[in-house]
Amino acid sequence: MDEDDKIVEGEIVTDSPNSDSFLDLSGTINNHLAQIDRQKESLDKLKDMLQSMYDSDPTYKAHEAAAKEAQKTKTQTKQQIQKQPPVADLIQKIADLKTSIKDLNSTLSDYLNDYAKTGQTSIETPTGQVKQIIFVAKLVSVGK
Repeated sequence: MDEDDKIVEGEIVTDSPNSDSFLDLSGTINNHLAQIDRQKESLDKLKDMLQSMYDSDPTYKAHEAAAKEAQKTKTQTKQQIQKQPPVADLIQKIADLKTSIKDLNSTLSDYLNDYAKTGQTSIETPTGQVKQIIFVAKLVSVGK
């Protein structure tokens, strides 16, 4: 048995969800979430202050009223045009195509998840372009 073939005994150590690094990461995530919440609150207050300044300006208020009236007229005209059969058909085709694209993207995501399990991080398209597979994590609230 040469030096490369020697068997060395050892203990395999795995990180469990209860490890210090997990707790540190959880704390960091929670601190980051709190910071995001505080900054969102500050942003909302600043936006309210700015809107208050706009609302107190008489010229702005007059222009806003005129813009609302123009928007109302535009919306009514758009609704009348959308009642025409060729326009309604086109709107339906657009909606169907959007749904199809959404379904295809969802299926593609499933395929990419399976492909990534092979250890590959990129894929070459038929045109020769190399595309990298990325995953984006985000937090969503769960019902209590």
